[in-house]
Amino acid sequence: MYEVASAAAVTLGYYSGYVDMGHCGRMWCGHNTPFADPPLAFGSLIVGVTLGVFVMTIFRARRHIIMTLKMAFGGSRGEKIEAEEPMSYRTAWIIFIGSFILGIIVFMVTGMSLWASFIVILTGVVTWFTTSQLWGRIGFSNEPGYNFGPGFAKIFLWPTEYALPVTNTDRILAHTYVYELASHRPSVPWCTTFYTVLGSYKMASLMKVHPRNVVKIASISLIIAMLVACIMNVILPGVYGMGRTTCYTTNNLMFRVNHMWAVPSPRPMVDIAPWVVGGFVFMVVMSLLHARFLWMPDPVMSIIAWDWVGGLMGTWMVSLIVCVIKWLILRIGGSKFYEERTVPFAGGFILGAALNALIAGIGAFIAYRPI
Repeated sequence: MYEVASAAAVTLGYYSGYVDMGHCGRMWCGHNTPFADPPLAFGSLIVGVTLGVFVMTIFRARRHIIMTLKMAFGGSRGEKIEAEEPMSYRTAWIIFIGSFILGIIVFMVTGMSLWASFIVILTGVVTWFTTSQLWGRIGFSNEPGYNFGPGFAKIFLWPTEYALPVTNTDRILAHTYVYELASHRPSVPWCTTFYTVLGSYKMASLMKVHPRNVVKIASISLIIAMLVACIMNVILPGVYGMGRTTCYTTNNLMFRVNHMWAVPSPRPMVDIAPWVVGGFVFMVVMSLLHARFLWMPDPVMSIIAWDWVGGLMGTWMVSLIVCVIKWLILRIGGSKFYEERTVPFAGGFILGAALNALIAGIGAFIAYRPI
């Protein structure tokens, strides 16, 4: 859909100069592309779609959420239910609320306002709560720091403004935190730890390990990892020099400020509100239809299909080829052959690719050490 709609828009006279851009620029440049600007504005559509996924997930789980709240604070008892959980619902809710408040306090200590601190934390929660579903279902994710994260934050912080000068702490740290911490990519702090723990839960389920043990091990591991990472971020630049390590400077901070104003579209959020609302409505309607008619495609995947990662990384072509191969295997060999032979083969292929990248990376670092 992204590729066909983009070609049609250019043919009709939109996005002048688009075909002369480099491949990377066509995907994520901040202006005059199908991702950023109308009439397509796919980045703004993704903001609405992602928010729709979050809202619909809460809507479907509303009874369970209410049940946990009643058991946590309302006096209801459910020992058998909580026995299968890693901790009591009261403890879980207290940790969630307490850590949310603590995060706000930490950001306020840096000089940000209460409202901006709250929105940055909320952006991280909504972002990774939603994209973790993508990762869990297809093992693939996008970089919401180019669409949903900044779009969601600007809706509540600066809905009618664009490219404001840096006159207070909010206008520089909120931009940086939203991108680097709350919504950039799956390898940044919040999402990395979230995905790791979710993956641990899945492995524990397969190995019949109680979730309570997962929480204990994950907590110890994360605390150690955070401590070591903070220490090494100080030691490594001092030992090897800033040129060989990642270090943020004033230019990096200003780049993040300018970047947030440019995505998902280089204009005020009120100007692209129809696309955001359209994406939200699409997600709500399609989600209800998908729940009613199982043969309908899962609308959650539109986040990947309409994002620049689909074109830049060639995801749509890979997905098409895999779809054809999977259909042939199921038609010829059946579901049993697919589960017993194809899935292990694909798992081995992925493991081999990962080991190849690891070995090649270590070899390249040894043979061609950075100067």
